Amino acid sequence: MENKDVVGNIVGVGIIGCKGKYLVLKRSSDSTFYPGVYEPLCIFLKEFESPGQSVLRQLKEKTGLNGKVMKPGKIFEVRDEHGRWIVVPFLIEVNSDKVKLSREHTDFKWVNMDELDNDEFIRGIKKDFASVGLV
Repeated sequence: MENKDVVGNIVGVGIIGCKGKYLVLKRSSDSTFYPGVYEPLCIFLKEFESPGQSVLRQLKEKTGLNGKVMKPGKIFEVRDEHGRWIVVPFLIEVNSDKVKLSREHTDFKWVNMDELDNDEFIRGIKKDFASVGLV
């Protein structure tokens, strides 16, 4: 089903921090894009909502967490087998590490920066973290 509020391949990415660790979510095995890999919070942006508001709303919907945008990151482009993506990143802080997953993800974990060099993570995850000044 097509969502007419979605703006092309423009995605918001939330780098979610709590107590010095960062949240990654495992996509379900039936996901259209990158099934079964861990990623930061990643959402399609909607036309009539600011990117920061979208990321915070989806954070609550997908994890049950409330967050605060600490800073926007540097917008960048990714090209892959699915097309061209414009990535709008945000560094977000949460006060709790108690995650309640939605159906879109099957697992989560809190990781340190040095754990990101693993095949279980979405390709280019370090670029997401670098865009908000963490790598």
